[in-house]
Amino acid sequence: MKKIYYIIPLMLVLFTNCQDVIDLNVAEGEKRIIINGRITDTLAAEVSIYVTADYLSTSPNPRISNAVVKVYENNVLMGQLSESGTEPGYYRGPYFGTEGNNYHIEVFIPEGSTYFSNTTWVSGAETMNRIYPIDSTYSVFKPKAPFQDEGYYAYTMFTEPIGKGDNYRERIWRDDSLYATQYDLTVYDDEFIDGRSFNNKDLSAAQVGGEGELGEVYKVEYSSISYEGRKFLSLLIEQTTQVGSPFDPAPAPIYGNISNANDPNQLGLGYFFASKLTYATIELKD
Repeated sequence: MKKIYYIIPLMLVLFTNCQDVIDLNVAEGEKRIIINGRITDTLAAEVSIYVTADYLSTSPNPRISNAVVKVYENNVLMGQLSESGTEPGYYRGPYFGTEGNNYHIEVFIPEGSTYFSNTTWVSGAETMNRIYPIDSTYSVFKPKAPFQDEGYYAYTMFTEPIGKGDNYRERIWRDDSLYATQYDLTVYDDEFIDGRSFNNKDLSAAQVGGEGELGEVYKVEYSSISYEGRKFLSLLIEQTTQVGSPFDPAPAPIYGNISNANDPNQLGLGYFFASKLTYATIELKD
């Protein structure tokens, strides 16, 4: 018993002395420009410009101000976006798109900028494709059931247009709060729904969000996107929702349609979309 008594304190000293602090010298890595934006048929054109943050940094991504951001329709200049006076690196302008036309942006970073000084960046051309109209909306109360929580549910009804090749994105707000996590990114194509009606006759009405409470208001935005835009968002979803399983895809850079105008092999991050929009607002009620 005495031997055990003396061994235990010795073990505690050994384990305590093993708590060394190790400083990791992690390289910052190459900076990359990030340009995100879109032009639509209903909302003013917008673009955000920023830079990748340092590895392990918890600070917001640095923004790029004083850029010259131009929007083109069918390769003809539409106009220049203006930078927000309250949000650096965010540019907006009263320009709207038309179904069937092509759009791209050109971004010039002026001399003296902290990042990417005196460089010009362009997006690939994006066609503004069609979007289906929403026929009607409704809400209904559902009791608790297997795989279903009790609450009020919102639905939209619409018919997907005939002709395969359409791609879409869905965004949802609940009482003005956007579902904005990586798990809320929803994109899809019409491979299996071409020309079908979501009307509870052909197919079930499309559910908007999850269960809610009486009086809450859902807003849904359906937007058309290109095939390339859907691939970009699908890869973004794939890379940002990994859970550490052996079936997760290997991490990879997520390049969009942004490149250096003078060196197409120098790619930026982000994407510029051209989207036609349709909206619905649904109040949860009996």
